[in-house]
Amino acid sequence: MAVIDSDAHVIENNRTWDFMPEADLQYKPRRLAEEETEDLLGQDAGSLASLSGPGRKEFWLIDGKVRPYQAFDPTKSRTPNAAREVVDVQVRLDHMDKLGTDIQVLYPTLFLFRLADNREVDRAICKSYNRWLADVWKQSNNRLRWVVVPPVLDMDAAVEEIRFGKENGACGVFMLGVNQDHIVTDPYYFPMYEEAAALDLPICVHSGSASITFDAMFGKLETLLWYAKLPVAAAMHTLYMSKIPQSFPKIRWGFIEASSSFVPYLLHDLVARHERMYDQKVAMNSVLRDSRFFVTAQTDDDLGYVVQYAGEGNLVMGTDYGHVDTASQLEALQILKSDQKVSPEIADKILDENARELYGI
Repeated sequence: MAVIDSDAHVIENNRTWDFMPEADLQYKPRRLAEEETEDLLGQDAGSLASLSGPGRKEFWLIDGKVRPYQAFDPTKSRTPNAAREVVDVQVRLDHMDKLGTDIQVLYPTLFLFRLADNREVDRAICKSYNRWLADVWKQSNNRLRWVVVPPVLDMDAAVEEIRFGKENGACGVFMLGVNQDHIVTDPYYFPMYEEAAALDLPICVHSGSASITFDAMFGKLETLLWYAKLPVAAAMHTLYMSKIPQSFPKIRWGFIEASSSFVPYLLHDLVARHERMYDQKVAMNSVLRDSRFFVTAQTDDDLGYVVQYAGEGNLVMGTDYGHVDTASQLEALQILKSDQKVSPEIADKILDENARELYGI
């Protein structure tokens, strides 16, 4: 049995942009120190730069917007800097060995926020990020898998990047519940879904948002639930009610880093609405399995209760490696095995079989 971390992160750094061709260098993100941001912050549509936390005060300037370099205090992450930023792949692998982790699935950090309104900038930064992660994967003996970040402002380029990802170790397609003017059920995304289905890649809806409106309304510490977590639960609800999973029967869907505690509430609401709208009875504990929905759990979830609704085959678990927030728990995978909230057999399914099914690994 393997131990798979279904939600680990990388911290973007200067090397992330080393994969830009010369023609794209004009769009390269620029590192800023705190004193350089004072004038720029007043011009920013949101206040996301305030999320840099109490640690090192550095920022990125991307497409005219200031964004945090690390949205947490890195001294509290308990992960080596060379591992967080994957500047030394072997350091990351060695730390995984100490944690008893066989495979990590890598998610971005910067791309949890709105970064670009210009499609050329969006395309350039996504392509460089994806080539960076492809290079990391090639050095990792297939232990560092990753989700490809599509430049959603350019759908043709997004489809090309999904193909590139599939050929270079990606095991999922990164999505946000709210992205500019589109939610996950918008037909705008259907070309991406068609490509993901053809390539057997899941669509992975991660916590975060990329929206001018959300930046302005919710880009503060006290409103992060609106900004980061609720769009994940809403995406699941909307996908089911819109019958999108039936339109794309080969796609698996991941709902990442929003806990699994929302599942019982959501299913009660879904079943009631479905029966009222379509006059059809739905078995609550079959919704996730029938829709190919997978949810990342946390060790502080009431997992025994959640499993009654989610089923044994549709929960996975991540550590949020490299971050420090409400979903971060470096030893989560080991704790799941030892705290007996679920049987050893279910724990093994969450850590191995379910993760393999979601990501196709």
